[in-house]
Parts: sequence; C-alpha cells; structure tokens
Amino acid sequence: MACSRFVVSYTLLCMAGGLAAFAAATPRPESGDRSKTLWFKSYAEGMRFAKAHERPVLIKFSAVWCGWCKKLDEEVLAQAAIVDELRKFVCIKVDVDKNPHVARAYAARSLPRLLVVNTHDEIVGDWLGYREAGAFLSLIREIQAYTRTPMGTLTIPKDIPNTDLAAASAASDMSASVEPLGLVEQLGHREPAIRQKAMDRFASEGPDALPTLVSLLEHPYLGVRIAAWKCLAKRHATSVEFDPWAPQAQRAAAIGRLKGEVQPSAQPVLDR
Repeated sequence: MACSRFVVSYTLLCMAGGLAAFAAATPRPESGDRSKTLWFKSYAEGMRFAKAHERPVLIKFSAVWCGWCKKLDEEVLAQAAIVDELRKFVCIKVDVDKNPHVARAYAARSLPRLLVVNTHDEIVGDWLGYREAGAFLSLIREIQAYTRTPMGTLTIPKDIPNTDLAAASAASDMSASVEPLGLVEQLGHREPAIRQKAMDRFASEGPDALPTLVSLLEHPYLGVRIAAWKCLAKRHATSVEFDPWAPQAQRAAAIGRLKGEVQPSAQPVLDR
C-alpha cells in the first residue's frame, strides 16, 4: 500500500514537472493583467502559438508615430468589453517600422489596420482605420461566427522571412523599391531621389494614403514631417495651415483639424 502511494506521488510529481517545462517553453504575450488584452509582439511566435492551440488570430498593424493607432489603443482596445472579446483571439501587434517584411507581405499600406485570421489560415476580417468603440465591438462579435469555419477567402501569406529592422535596412539602398510603410525614414532621407520615390509611392495610393500622411505629420523626425506635408498638400485641398517646424502643441492643433477632414474608411471583407 505504501509502495502504491509512493508510485502515485512520484507520477504526479513527474507530470507537474513536465507541465512546468511546457509552460516555460510556451511563448508569452505582452501582458498578464486580466484587465488587458494579451498581445504578442512577435508575429512568428504569435502565429505559432495560435496554430498550436487552434485559435483565431487578430493582427494589428501600427507604428509609434501613428496618431490614429494610439487613439485606437487608448480609447477602444482598452475598454473592458472589448478586452473580453479580444481574449478569444491570439492578438499580435506588428510595428511596421520594426517588421517591414511582415507589413509588405500583407500589403499594409495604411494604418491602423486590423486583420482577423480564422483557424484555417483564411483572412475573414480586414478593417482599415479608426473605429469607435461601439462599432468595433459589433464587428469583433460578428466576426466570431467565421473564425472556425472554412470560408474560402484569401489565405495568409506563407514563408514570411524572419528578418529584423537592421537586416531590412541594410538590404535597402537607392535602387530598392520604397514602401509607403515599413522604412518610413526613407520619406525624410537626405537623398532627394529616395525621398521622391517614397513620395511617388504615396501618390500612387491615391486617397487611401491621406490618413497615413496625416499621421506622419506627428513623426518625431522633421524630415519626415516636411515630406509628408508636401505630399499631403499636393493631394488634399485644405485651408489648414501646417508648419513642420512649429512647436509640438501648435502642430497638434493643425493635425487635429486635418484628421477631421481625412477620415479613414474601409468595409470588412464580409461586407464587400
């Protein structure tokens, strides 16, 4: 009897050790606070975690200079009801400046952009721009009906190279194609030819690029603000006067008015 109890206890200890080792090896999202959404900062780790646990994915493309992205984080994604809904997904943040290879693979050319990927690697939601909390909550609840059923929609890009910003920057030069997002510093590059390529790319996007250009007016680097304003002023008729050299508070007032004129809009894939 004593021997049997020893065997059972030893078996339980082994199982506990195995579970602890598995937990230690599992990628951890950004926050452990139950009042916050859990976000993976690594695209690759987040997708691996979702695949291993058969969970749908929500991918948020953003950048530190994107005012609309910050507004979405603070005013919408932090709300308790929305946090509860997002916990049903594996949530991944993709900084387009630090992960330009991921942004290019998904053709993320305007921010913020959110994608919902079902458990069959199909994109079933594609939302561009800022959404009010009520509208976003409705979208995230409605999309859950499609997160585990094959829909026949576009699948996610495969074999995205796992490169970092340093490698991507080193590989780029004057002959490289300029993405409107990813290597944003090219918009304010010291070489006129590189700046012009970036501005031409924004111009090719038409009205869809306007919200991104407005967000770039908040960029901490003066060169980016100058180039973004030149590009915006040529393509958007406005009476707002913006001075890239002005103090931050003065620039913020002008940017606020421009944001009111340039509202990002897009329909989910299911509504198209």
